[in-house]
Amino acid sequence: MTTPCEVRVLGQLAVIFADGREPVTKFRTKKSAQLLAYLALHAGKAHAREFLIELLWPDTEPATGRNNLSMALSMLKRQLEPAGGKSLFDASHTTIQLSHEGIGVDAQRFGALVKRGLHTRLDAAERHTALTEALALWAPPLPGIYDDWAIEQQVRLEALAEQAREALECLPAPEPTAPVDPTPVVAPASSLPVAFSRFLGREQERVALAEQLQTARLVTLLGPGGVGKTRLALEVARASQEQKAFIRVAFASLAELPLPSLILPTLRRTLTDAPPAPDPLAQLVAVLNEIPGRVLIVLDNLEHLLPAENKDEGSDDEEKSRFGPARIVRQLLEACPNLVILATSRQPLGVEGEQQVAVEPLVGATGVELFVDRARAVRPDFTLHAGNQAEIEAICTLLDGLPLAIELAAAWVRVLTLPELRERLEKEVLWLEGRRRDLNPRQKSLEATLRWSWQLLSVEQKRLLSALSVFRGGWTLDAIESVHRSPDTLDLLYNLVDKSLVVVEQTSASTRFRLLETIRQFASERLDESGERDATHNRQAIFFLGLLSQLKDQLRGAGLKAALDSLEAEHDNFRAILRRPHDENRLTLVGRLARFWLIRGHFSEGREYLGKALDEAGSTALPLERALALLGLGSLERSQSDYVAARLHLEEALAIYRAKDEAPLMAGVLQHLGVIAQEQKELTQAQSYFEEALGIYREKGQTISIANQLNSLGVVFSDQSEFTKARAYLEESFDLNRAIGDDHQSSINLVNLGVLAAKQGDLKTAKIHFERSLTIQREFGDLRGIVGLLSNLSLIAFHQEDYAEGKRLNQEVLRLQSQIGNQRGVANSLWFHGGLCRVQGDWNQAVLFWSTATAFRERLGIAQLPKESADHPQELCDARTTLGKVAFEAAWEEGRQLSREDVVARVLR
Repeated sequence: MTTPCEVRVLGQLAVIFADGREPVTKFRTKKSAQLLAYLALHAGKAHAREFLIELLWPDTEPATGRNNLSMALSMLKRQLEPAGGKSLFDASHTTIQLSHEGIGVDAQRFGALVKRGLHTRLDAAERHTALTEALALWAPPLPGIYDDWAIEQQVRLEALAEQAREALECLPAPEPTAPVDPTPVVAPASSLPVAFSRFLGREQERVALAEQLQTARLVTLLGPGGVGKTRLALEVARASQEQKAFIRVAFASLAELPLPSLILPTLRRTLTDAPPAPDPLAQLVAVLNEIPGRVLIVLDNLEHLLPAENKDEGSDDEEKSRFGPARIVRQLLEACPNLVILATSRQPLGVEGEQQVAVEPLVGATGVELFVDRARAVRPDFTLHAGNQAEIEAICTLLDGLPLAIELAAAWVRVLTLPELRERLEKEVLWLEGRRRDLNPRQKSLEATLRWSWQLLSVEQKRLLSALSVFRGGWTLDAIESVHRSPDTLDLLYNLVDKSLVVVEQTSASTRFRLLETIRQFASERLDESGERDATHNRQAIFFLGLLSQLKDQLRGAGLKAALDSLEAEHDNFRAILRRPHDENRLTLVGRLARFWLIRGHFSEGREYLGKALDEAGSTALPLERALALLGLGSLERSQSDYVAARLHLEEALAIYRAKDEAPLMAGVLQHLGVIAQEQKELTQAQSYFEEALGIYREKGQTISIANQLNSLGVVFSDQSEFTKARAYLEESFDLNRAIGDDHQSSINLVNLGVLAAKQGDLKTAKIHFERSLTIQREFGDLRGIVGLLSNLSLIAFHQEDYAEGKRLNQEVLRLQSQIGNQRGVANSLWFHGGLCRVQGDWNQAVLFWSTATAFRERLGIAQLPKESADHPQELCDARTTLGKVAFEAAWEEGRQLSREDVVARVLR
């Protein structure tokens, strides 16, 4: 620094002193800071006081304005001028300006250097040096000041910086000079950039990172754009400075540097005010080694300065290798044993000893807290309460928990309600754009920050990322290799992971990959632009159809759980495929997915897809494909007690299979028709269906299916009170299932053996069977089975007079029955709750719930069990006697009028 002090308007407004005083970065009022900034940007010119009043206080009375200007000038003088020292301002009764002597302005130095660098009569090396020095000074000017005069200056200086960048790119980089032993200049005290908003959450990350910096020499914070790498690095650096973990903490933003050769000049300016030496690296090393203690440097935003992995990524790779951050970091660390570097980047530096730390998106309450805090900045009356918490949580989820996205979205509460904001984000998230004028251009919108990453990719990496956008919920390596057919797919995928664009999720058994939804939407738009969407969709559909073919046999037998888990992991991909119009594989896909939907409880969703596929295919469908879809649709309809529709579709499937002489497939339909007959207490008909199916399976020698039919017949005989025969069938089925290793079917045998034991009064044995089966069913995620077992256990608790446990279990049953849409199960659960009310003496509530359950059953056409047929009239008769006719009929009528939602809510209270 060649002047006693310098006003810096490039970046955060500050005044730096040559005499060693602490820099001033915080001013007593916002207006005093603006006054200083304006005078600095127009240094050398006197400004009329009336003009400055109109500029800074346009809406005040003249007398008030004059007083405000005098107070602001007085504050600056007291804060900046040493006692007895020379004034930094030349002020008269009519004008004010910065002093002609002793004050420098970085913007003026910047402008002079750019002017010199653009002078075509100078040689290339001299011009390169001037432009390099200019851009080393550069930072977006006057952040946080939005007045028209400030915006005008910001635009002017940005245009000047752009001229410098363009000119520098056209000049060859000078050859490095030989190392020299410069006289070191002790670095002046410096401050990290001022934070204008609260930092929320990440407490564990901050503690862990601070501890890591005590032992590591190089730590790189990695993550996608907008995840909060820079802010986390600054908070950790600031805390380290306050705790004196380092004697010096410095921050260097590299985001605006167009070329790697500007890194060393930028670091020099960060660490010292000495003029540039012939060898900037040697100069930096000398300065760092002169500092008597540990030094932390934060290098922010490195990714665009790293050399590319592929040849087509840019022609400046030679310069990036010679002057790039990886080489500079290594050289500094080797030469300066007291130095620690904390870097932020979207990809690693690739330097030996580098410790990589992934910065994850915000989850849970922290994201909500951030949204509320930033919303209050634009709407001070905004509060978090029970009525809006779910909406805010949904918004944060839609935004992948990215802090930048959450902050951009929160600013919109000024003009949109939360439901309106969520609705827009559900359609697309890339429209989010910040309204603040001081935002870095690549952080003004999600689109901009993602485009920054996109521009750093090779052609093949862009093509792969675009293809990945067709996946939902993640993918396996096999899946992407089938969609992106290239021998380099794995290497390209690794590069995208390295650049924080693809997330890796590993378990002990497998590795899956996924895109954040914000990145997926951006990549999807690029896929549209490429014209490859249809071909990519077709390859994806073929792969997943093949996956269903591979898992077909596993869906029945010992491999069931693994097959179900695989399909669950890919369920979002299947959904994406099925939502597309005109997919020629749709009917085949839904037919093969039906068993998965049946076991995992996706009844309503499966019915929707199957119904739509059948309607679209119409008469053009191949008969066997249509029959498979009809079978799947009928099984799901049966599970939701829609027996009329189920019979219709199953009987059509049965007719097709009979006509095609597909005996094993025909037997599968008979099984489902038998269950419908059994649940409607048409036990003779049910037995006939099961026995016909069993005969087919015995003839074909299909052990798995034989075991299933034996189980079904055992249940029928149990319902007919033929307990000895029932036990024989059930135990034979259980032994077969155990022999073939089918744990899922074995658990179903245990259920029915438990029911048989309960009917014979052995509740202890029944409970043991139910609990063993429940453990297995939970492992398989079989919602139908889980619900049935919880229901059975609630009945046992009731008979053992443990009414509190019975109520708890029944509430869980009712939640699950409502979730999967099983109306018959809802009705049964409501009747049971009425029984709990009765034994606790609340006859009025008992009648209400019995009435609602009866109304539901009547609408569904559900027959009562034999025992219910005997017990229910007596229960109702007892209720009528206890309450009296008038009160009984009033409660009965009230129950019949209740909606399902209302009555379920009453039970769950």
